[in-house]
Amino acid sequence: MNPFVYEICEYLGSKTSFTFGTDVYVGELKRDVDGVYAVESPSQNPDMYTATEYHDVDFYIKYARAVTTFEKAQIVYNLFHRLHHYTTTSFDVYFSYATSPVADLDREFENGKLLRLSVRFICRNLNYIS
Repeated sequence: MNPFVYEICEYLGSKTSFTFGTDVYVGELKRDVDGVYAVESPSQNPDMYTATEYHDVDFYIKYARAVTTFEKAQIVYNLFHRLHHYTTTSFDVYFSYATSPVADLDREFENGKLLRLSVRFICRNLNYIS
């Protein structure tokens, strides 16, 4: 798993009412556990000359109540869409934006409401020496 996804989830927890490990998770959706799940998507290769990295992350938001699910998705959208110049532990994020509107994926197998928000992050790894 990419360390960037962990750090972006920690950032989400630090800037909102979410708690990493309690409301925000990395990886596949868990049974009977509501929350925001961050899953890495295939991304563009880093730029060879400038060391700029591109990370695409899909946030799956799953809650039993549809109203709660849409509210939580809006929090994630409001935080990351068009956000610029912020840092995590190991990354300097130049810009992030939602690549599409929040997608309604209907209900999942436990009848919880499921939404997806895809976000692209343009950043530089601070651990690389250039």
